[in-house]
Amino acid sequence: MTYEETSGGDLKKRCRRGKILLLLVVLFTAVVGLVLLVFFTVFTRGLETCNTVECLVLMTKLRKACNDTVDPCEDFFSYSCGNWEANHTQGTNVFDVLLEENQLVMKQLLEEPLLGTSSSAKEKAIRFYRSCMDTEQIEARGAQPLKELINEVSSALSYPFACISF
Repeated sequence: MTYEETSGGDLKKRCRRGKILLLLVVLFTAVVGLVLLVFFTVFTRGLETCNTVECLVLMTKLRKACNDTVDPCEDFFSYSCGNWEANHTQGTNVFDVLLEENQLVMKQLLEEPLLGTSSSAKEKAIRFYRSCMDTEQIEARGAQPLKELINEVSSALSYPFACISF
């Protein structure tokens, strides 16, 4: 056998191995793609559109901030937030608005009537909030509760100033 015949046979074997390897890579990619497609389909099948009042209000706010005249592929920020400045005062950002809305929600929750047991965290927060908001009782008691607390803490810790009474 000559050199040319031997190298030609090796070349054919390498080409055949390369084709088989390429075929295996394509098949593996197809299987992985199919598995991902099935996984995505199974886990997103049960998702429904949120139609609660809160979701609809949020959607309305988001739509008001959008500028539909801008192509989102060209300038996504202007598309998604383009009308924000027109709808809000100068210097107001999204986080300030969210903070204000969250504070209003918290205030509404804390001003609800007391319901349930006295051990619930919500009821304790409501009681604490009301005690802070009862300015008449705070003014009537003056600094006496604070003085009592300072004396109690200082005597418990046995600091040198524990003998000082406030």
